[in-house]
Amino acid sequence: AANFTFTPTQAGTYTIALTADNGTCTNDVVTTIMVLDNTPTPIIAPINANICDNTSITFDASGSIYAGSETPTYQWTLLNTTTNQQTNLIGIQPTTVLTSGDYILTLTITAPDACLDASTSTNFTVTPALSVVTQTACINPSSYNLNLTIAGGTPPYTINGNPIAGNTSTLVFNTPNNYTA
Repeated sequence: AANFTFTPTQAGTYTIALTADNGTCTNDVVTTIMVLDNTPTPIIAPINANICDNTSITFDASGSIYAGSETPTYQWTLLNTTTNQQTNLIGIQPTTVLTSGDYILTLTITAPDACLDASTSTNFTVTPALSVVTQTACINPSSYNLNLTIAGGTPPYTINGNPIAGNTSTLVFNTPNNYTA
């Protein structure tokens, strides 16, 4: 018995002719092999750079390329490298809620008629939720100081649309109004 290995280098139709000869008899066998390039190409849609703690996010693989005829499986692995917690999701557009941390997101596409599975990864960060601690001091009956300390979120911070240096600020209020930090 003899073994023959054929390793194609690209997709296409190959005709292989084998001749078996034992010195007395010969036998010719011709076979055609069609090599398909239907390995999936996983593509993760861009992820919003500003994701806050406990916010719902939908991942999107709808731009992925797959030429096969079978239905592929989209497997997502989400690793929070800050807590070392791993979550697995299934589907072309799965949704989940994330806590703060640095993440590695891996998309793997598997299909019954694909020669190989294919994966791609991306990194992103979920920032801690924004919190504001206030301390009020009365200067006189018509004026108040409000000391703010902001934590979490992504600097730079603003108060009423005006940037502040660092994460603390003292505001003086002389008139009643709504203020936004």
